[in-house]
Amino acid sequence: MCGRRRSGFTLVELLVVIAVIAVLMGLLMPSLQRVRQQARTVVCLAHLKEWGTLISQYFAEHNGQLPTTGPVGHIVPPFPHAYIDWDYNSMLCPNAANPNTSKLGEFDEDSPNFFDGGTFKPWGGIMGERTTAEISNDPNRIIGSYGYNSHLYRDLGGREIFFNAMPHRHLSQIPLYFDCKRSIFFFDQLRPTTDGLGPPPGLGGNVSRTSHVVMNRHHGRINVLFLDYSVRKVELKSLWSLKWYPAYDTANRWTRAGGVQSEDWPPWMRKFKEE
Repeated sequence: MCGRRRSGFTLVELLVVIAVIAVLMGLLMPSLQRVRQQARTVVCLAHLKEWGTLISQYFAEHNGQLPTTGPVGHIVPPFPHAYIDWDYNSMLCPNAANPNTSKLGEFDEDSPNFFDGGTFKPWGGIMGERTTAEISNDPNRIIGSYGYNSHLYRDLGGREIFFNAMPHRHLSQIPLYFDCKRSIFFFDQLRPTTDGLGPPPGLGGNVSRTSHVVMNRHHGRINVLFLDYSVRKVELKSLWSLKWYPAYDTANRWTRAGGVQSEDWPPWMRKFKEE
């Protein structure tokens, strides 16, 4: 008499199948995460490209003149709102897009209506004093992940740290709009310095402004829109070599031309590519 045919899996076979699936998932997950991160970076670059189009319209309609410096407390660049109806999607890097209260940055001490952002947090603001929760839920709030180079202004005082007129050289090296923890990026000092951007975050000292752009948002890079309206990924260590303002020394001590060594960087930055 023939034995009954076995149906289904034995416990051992089932465990083997589960183990194989687990191994495959372990192999595939890092690749999937890389693809996902690459997709976010592409979207971020596309947003900056869109901003380049909008900003170029502003310059064209103002005969190529830079905006004038405004009162302290500007929370957004002076021009884009005239050309778009606040599209938050284009204002947010996918890696720093969550506007929930828990994801917003801290109050800025100088501007009670403004929140600094973080590496993975958008900045936020609104006219008038508000709490974090109110800014998070107010439909009139302004949030974003990018910042404008505040040195691209016409300064009424004619200070050398401002461009004051539209540059005609080095346009591909002058940052215009970029990943930033604030809506407007400016330096602590109003005079040239041999430190360029200043000491990298992690070395101590006053690096609050430097840390607004020197952050690991895109695996050792940030995305930058330049004044020639090109968009590209920039290595963190290369930020010191860009032309931030007219008198900026692109061969400062934190550049290869200035003699920086690998061991000079803070530990968290040493693994990143050199300029």
